Amino acid sequence: MKEQLYIRDLLLDLFRKAKTENEKITLLNIFGSFAAKNFISEFRFKALDEFFQEFSIKHFSQRAEKIGDQDEKCMVHLITRTYETGGHSRFLENLIELDKKRTHHLIVMDQNKVPKRESLEIKVRQNSGQVVHLKDLDLIDKGLEIIDFLIKNPGRILLHHHPEDFFPSMLLPSVKNKLELILFNHSDHSFSFGFEIVDKVINIREEAHRMTVHWRKVKNSFVLPLPIIKPKLSSEGLHEIRIKYKLEPNQQLGLCIGSPYKFQKTSTHYFFGTIHQALEQNSHMVVMIVGLDEQSAKRHSVDNVPHPRLRLLGIVPDPTELQMIASLAIDPMPYGSYTALLETCFYGALPLVCYNTLPLFNLYDDPSFTSDFQLSKNEEAYLVQVKELLALCNDQKKKEVAIAIHKYHGEQEWLNNFEQMLVSERPKDPCPPPQPIHKLESLNQELEQLRFRLLVDLYENCQYLSQSNVFRATIRLSLRSYNKRELAGILKKRFKKDNR
Repeated sequence: MKEQLYIRDLLLDLFRKAKTENEKITLLNIFGSFAAKNFISEFRFKALDEFFQEFSIKHFSQRAEKIGDQDEKCMVHLITRTYETGGHSRFLENLIELDKKRTHHLIVMDQNKVPKRESLEIKVRQNSGQVVHLKDLDLIDKGLEIIDFLIKNPGRILLHHHPEDFFPSMLLPSVKNKLELILFNHSDHSFSFGFEIVDKVINIREEAHRMTVHWRKVKNSFVLPLPIIKPKLSSEGLHEIRIKYKLEPNQQLGLCIGSPYKFQKTSTHYFFGTIHQALEQNSHMVVMIVGLDEQSAKRHSVDNVPHPRLRLLGIVPDPTELQMIASLAIDPMPYGSYTALLETCFYGALPLVCYNTLPLFNLYDDPSFTSDFQLSKNEEAYLVQVKELLALCNDQKKKEVAIAIHKYHGEQEWLNNFEQMLVSERPKDPCPPPQPIHKLESLNQELEQLRFRLLVDLYENCQYLSQSNVFRATIRLSLRSYNKRELAGILKKRFKKDNR
């Protein structure tokens, strides 16, 4: 933890000493990349907030004056990039599907070479909305392009950007008093840019709401349960689905859906090691994983433990068939997939949540789950829970789970809550504090990984930093026993640039 705080203070010191906008932007890139993956004890920094305000007024305020009154029937979604899988993209699709009162537009700020989510873009166009992919322009040109779009479509803005993406923070202060800004807090455990500019925050968990109010200092904070839209379950065809996936009549399916990074081994959790034991102890269980295949496992350094009843299915655009026949909805570990878990439980699968997780990730706290489901304290208790849930999973129990999910995450109730949130101000109920802040330290990168990433970022960006700041950074890091050869490489690259 001390190293995270040292790096935080070093980067903030370099930022304050930077003379040019470009150098400050380079340091913001490094700071965002680091802070989004490491707990740094604070969630707002005055120096950064002031820079964003000044930058926006200087470069965008004159153009933003042309934005007219807010059109209540229009909503503009700003997103860093979309992905073929992921609960966040499904949330956005579900919102557009349910909210028929408004036209929804999508602005993708930096898709880069990542495969985009085609189904989301289809949904936007079916809603008569526009999809805009910003070209590879500099920040100012990108910002002006967005403002020009807002002049023609002055709708309420909903932010879905990545936590390390500071572009909205640099653009939107000039828009703030003209259009309402709402942030969808999908990376609730990370340091995130953007909270300093918005009028409201949507959280999907109570603990995230408490963090927003107490740590991020945003009072207009709301909890909005995730909307779940799935086809209705029909008993017809389930037998054929089981045959399709080669399941024996007596086998029970444990279905796990998540992006590759959610399965990475840590010092406290090892998904594949634990699931291998569960398969050995439960001879009638089969586990299928959507979102991960052998290639992506290698690419993301996921330590897979093969088992004859463990299947990595990779990307499955629509896993509904599998969700319909699942007995258990298995959450990845150490990082959960809230949307995927709820969608599988929509059909009655019993939830199996990662053991001994932070309160923020204890998905059993969702109001649709009863006291039958309690968080296991350790791996041993988790393995016992697997056996107990498999025994508990019968038609009646599955029906109870499905009814509860429908009640709290059903379409009409969710839409009513969403509409109420749009017209409401700060919730009147007092907000209790979140769990002790130091517990987030468990999410930090390992020390060697942290140091390596910082040196790589400095090396890749040193040509955009002043000589004095590069020299200052390398000297201070050398005193903390960072690799002197790599620090010398950073200095050599920076000074070589000026000697050309």
